[in-house]
Amino acid sequence: MGQRNYRAPLAEPSLRGKLAACKGSQMMTQRIFKLAICLISGAMAVAGSAQTAQKGGMLKTMPQGVYQCALPGDAAGAAWQVVKDMDFTIMNASSYTSANGRGTYLLKGDRLVFTRGPLKGTRLQQVGDFTLRVLDPDDEKSAVRCVRVGSAN
Repeated sequence: MGQRNYRAPLAEPSLRGKLAACKGSQMMTQRIFKLAICLISGAMAVAGSAQTAQKGGMLKTMPQGVYQCALPGDAAGAAWQVVKDMDFTIMNASSYTSANGRGTYLLKGDRLVFTRGPLKGTRLQQVGDFTLRVLDPDDEKSAVRCVRVGSAN
């Protein structure tokens, strides 16, 4: 066997060792970069959902059934005055029917907007599980209320 040189350094510098160390740091940098991308994506998703909530909330559907719309009455007469042109029936798949035809609606948060059909453009605010208030052009509640009075059958 050959003689050992006990004065030689324990680790001799070599190009191969330096490249391995560099490759290891590149892998760590890539991992940190991927983690940063994941954190940024998560923050953007949270910000997006907060923005959705500010703009009206999640998309929902109204309970199906017949909704009768009416103005409040007075003590001397009827308790309410039905507004026949506003009555509608909520069907499945965000659709409705009225005396004048069919259409669709969008319910986002507590705001319902008829998007197609005879009531297109009419906006309402959900004030209870089965109660809506018609909104005026300034987004203020009008006196007209629409209440679910029966099933869609």
